[in-house]
Amino acid sequence: MRRIGRWQGLLTGNGILSKPASVWPRTLKSGRPFADPATVLTEGDQLRKRVAQLRLEVERLLAGVQALRQHETYRTLAGIADWERYFVEARQRLAEDIERLRSQLDE
Repeated sequence: MRRIGRWQGLLTGNGILSKPASVWPRTLKSGRPFADPATVLTEGDQLRKRVAQLRLEVERLLAGVQALRQHETYRTLAGIADWERYFVEARQRLAEDIERLRSQLDE
């Protein structure tokens, strides 16, 4: 009788039989009825893994930003201090080009 009492704690209380019946079908379908403690990540492990992933993502994004900043187009656009003046001048240049092309067509 003593042997049965020894195992009774595993089967009832906090043991196997104390789990709700709805857990068993999911557990059995997964093919892994008991989680291996060596493979279960703790919350801290999961957070460290996520932080490492985010750091890699930040490094990738910073490299992309650095590549954009080295591009000639970015440098040109970053050098424009007064956008309103830039567009006024660009419009004047385009109007002059249109006028020049029309005069060439008339010749």
